[in-house]
Amino acid sequence: MNSDDGRRSGYRVIRRVAGAAESPWPGLLVATADQTTGVIVDAAALSSDWVGWKASESGHVVRPLDVIRKTAGHDLLLPVMPERVADFLARRRRGGSALTPGEAVNLAVSLLRGATEALAVCEPGDLRGAWWLTDAGRPMLAVEASDERAVEATAALLNSIADAVPVLADAVAQAVDALATDALGREADRLEAGFFAAENPRPLGTTVFGSRAARSVAAYREDPALPVEPAPRAHWATGLARHVDAEWADIVSRATTSAWRALRSKRPGGRRTPWIAAAAVAAVVLVGGLLWPTGGDGPATADGASIVPSPTAADSATAVDDPATGTSKGESSAAPVPEVSDAADLVAVTDRLLVRRSGCGADAACLADVQESPDRTLAPGTIDLSAAERTLTLLDEFGGVAVLRADAVEPASPPQLVVVVRIEERWLLRDVHDVAQQ
Repeated sequence: MNSDDGRRSGYRVIRRVAGAAESPWPGLLVATADQTTGVIVDAAALSSDWVGWKASESGHVVRPLDVIRKTAGHDLLLPVMPERVADFLARRRRGGSALTPGEAVNLAVSLLRGATEALAVCEPGDLRGAWWLTDAGRPMLAVEASDERAVEATAALLNSIADAVPVLADAVAQAVDALATDALGREADRLEAGFFAAENPRPLGTTVFGSRAARSVAAYREDPALPVEPAPRAHWATGLARHVDAEWADIVSRATTSAWRALRSKRPGGRRTPWIAAAAVAAVVLVGGLLWPTGGDGPATADGASIVPSPTAADSATAVDDPATGTSKGESSAAPVPEVSDAADLVAVTDRLLVRRSGCGADAACLADVQESPDRTLAPGTIDLSAAERTLTLLDEFGGVAVLRADAVEPASPPQLVVVVRIEERWLLRDVHDVAQQ
């Protein structure tokens, strides 16, 4: 690679990605100064009539985030896409946790929208590609990333959804029929409405069910063979790419395991072992998620949040209510907390819980409204600072458990991990773990 290639300008190279199982195309995983990430791919790998050139910015077809001029030709900055949708579904099955109906609706509608957009500019027989998940959990059709017929790949994934969530079988059957008869473009809104009528969409939980290949975690380390630009002074989490130790793994493991045990203990009957195993897997994958720098702090979802019905589809199905972020002033603190659909909501809910906890002192009745176990003493530190003196960042949310990082605005105290759990209709503080500075 030439040293004067424009692909290096403004980007810090993290490592190579080989394509195949870890990315739709081979390239370089890079980060900008603000830790926005992407994969730089040679534009020559894609045809001049690649569907991605015309893809919508807000759609479900892979498109360039940026075009980078270099000495000979151009490079493209593409989204980070670490896992195929088919592999994600297989991982969920291996973990003993099938898609929930809400997740299934989210995924199915994403598949329909991506296929509809691609088929609008490409004949069905000519459309080749595979479905991948971005690092934010958004399903994307990577056209030309595979020789597989995209229509057949989409139908296969839809049928997998029907197998996992039988309540959607009728809606899936209609969608698959529309794909087979080239009627998807005309029927898209009606088909979406059928899914939305069956269930409200929910974000995809991508981080806790079943293990990935070992390289998925190991590969987050920077490639020593690549000369990299000096990185800006790293925040404590950025250093994890070079300093993954047993202490950190143990911290995350304890956070996730204790949270899952709390949830599982409230479930009548059933086997406990798979859930404890899922907690251990969560620890490994959460460490991996922290090591892979992301462009935002949101949870792994299909759109950064649940997919929203289109205006036409909303006429035929009940749309998702705007998510609330907690109780308002004057309401009972024990009032049900509505569904939380994105990072900002969970951050706001957790912030209010911490503020209310600080005002409780030793009042057990007050603590019962903000903590799952009011008699538990949470680790003191950054969480005790006022809202103006600390920040909260969502690291991951998985099936009623969320892990957030609390940082002091002034580096007077080390960061902490805050675990919140959804119990019935309320989010409550579960635990707090200290994190040693790296």
